[in-house]
Parts: sequence; C-alpha cells; structure tokens
Amino acid sequence: LTLGAKNFSLCEAFWASVVGAEVMFMFFTVCPDAKSHFSHFDQSQGSPDLLSHGGKIVNAIGGEIKDLDDLSTVMAALTELHTNKLKVTPEHMEDLSCTILVTLKKYLCMLHDVLLTEFKW
Repeated sequence: LTLGAKNFSLCEAFWASVVGAEVMFMFFTVCPDAKSHFSHFDQSQGSPDLLSHGGKIVNAIGGEIKDLDDLSTVMAALTELHTNKLKVTPEHMEDLSCTILVTLKKYLCMLHDVLLTEFKW
C-alpha cells in the first residue's frame, strides 16, 4: 500500500491543520483559563489562528518523532520557550498532552475503520 505524493500531501495538510486545530479547540474547552495565553487569537472552532497554531504543535510532534535519538534537546527548547518565556504552567502542558493523545486516538480509530473497510485489513 502506497499513498502516492498527492495523497501523502493531503494527509500532511490534514494532520497539520484539522488535527492541530481540533487539539487547540479541545484544549481551550478542557482548560478555559488557558485562553488567556491566546487572547490575541480568534479562538472559535476552525479559526485560522487555531489552524495555524495547531499546525505548529502537530508539526513539532512530527519533528520530535524524527529526532527521537535527541529528544531531550528538542524538548528542552520547547520547554524553555513555553515555561520560562511564555509562562505556561506545567498543568497546562500536561492538559495539552492529554488533549493531543485523546485527539490522536479519535483520528487513529477513524483511520483503523477506513483501513478495515476500504483495504480489508
């Protein structure tokens, strides 16, 4: 099974925009006090701001996966930025991590269903 360049690009775009935006929206739903860190954003579901920042989050995860051998260095820079410069609390970081996992589970379950029905896996 190969996706081909076009389908691969579609998957990347979906991952970066739709999944990332849902992560951000769900995070704001679970942690409404975290919205204060993003007061300059349009925080409505599917907004360009959530699409953009959510894309940054999920693309950073993709980058971390590529650098698993050097994960501590990659995470140190993100931790420094978010905890020291942006003053994001450890609780918000933990809640965001959980939100990412729940969102990924949803989309991985959908992928599982497609693979079973479309490709008879």
